[in-house]
Amino acid sequence: MMRRALYAPYFSHICGRASAQPSSRRSRGGFTLVEVMIATAVLALGAMLIYEGFFMSIDANEYCLDYLSVASWIDEKMWFVQNELTRYGPLVDIKTVGSFVKRDKDFRWSISYCVRDESTSYTLYAVKLVLDWQRGKKSSRITRNAYALYEKE
Repeated sequence: MMRRALYAPYFSHICGRASAQPSSRRSRGGFTLVEVMIATAVLALGAMLIYEGFFMSIDANEYCLDYLSVASWIDEKMWFVQNELTRYGPLVDIKTVGSFVKRDKDFRWSISYCVRDESTSYTLYAVKLVLDWQRGKKSSRITRNAYALYEKE
């Protein structure tokens, strides 16, 4: 029995048995309240940034879909105005405002043109088309500019 008592502290240390000394507070496996609060704040910030980025990408996608749905209409309207100004010059009679519905959205458009340069042989017109529509609470706008050359006879 004497032998066992001699080697008991040595074996308990090697085998991983708890020693007689109490463990310190820091060596326990739990988290402090401050650590939990900081981790929660970091996770909340990360979730908010992901959430914001997700909705920004949805908004950009919606704008692109609207743009693609009216791009051909814009090109056709600009071509029509340029063609009319090129053919008739100052005698042209073009509708300058209007609206239409596409993809369940109301699009409002306006066209303006003015003389940019004039000489005895030609008149150069600057044409501006503005297309507005509402996307939820946001308003969107596309603006196109072009020129038309009317050659006098």
